[in-house]
Amino acid sequence: MSIKRPKIIICIIPFVAPLDVILDEKGKKSTNVVQPDLFVVCDKNKIKENGIEGSPDLVIEILSKSNRYHDLIYKMNLYQKFGVREYWIVDIENGIILVCELNEGNLFNFPKSYKIKETIKSSIFKGLEISLEETFKNNQNLLKEDEERYNYG
Repeated sequence: MSIKRPKIIICIIPFVAPLDVILDEKGKKSTNVVQPDLFVVCDKNKIKENGIEGSPDLVIEILSKSNRYHDLIYKMNLYQKFGVREYWIVDIENGIILVCELNEGNLFNFPKSYKIKETIKSSIFKGLEISLEETFKNNQNLLKEDEERYNYG
């Protein structure tokens, strides 16, 4: 007896900075242009010669001391306004990743917080799971600080 497995259609097209993402409505002057650190686009029609026109499905920003406000406030509001479905904020300094998911009212839900020893599961890409411990295993200092901070045993 053979088991038939459903075909999985993968629509993920990943990109890394620097690449412009133009978030304005069509026909209007492009004033909302960002360059996310990492992002995923499922709609191939959004890929243009000058960058991406329209919202990515998933955006990942890595915070630094110089861009914290910009990524946590300005870009989060912009991504919410233009319908980015999932926004991950990687805060290496504090050893956490915040995940914001767009709800039916087109607003980000309160961010879920993931610590170094946890696994992130995407709400929009079923089966996408990222082990933070595995991802950050080369940064032993961060893992040790996290273990001390949250008393993992």
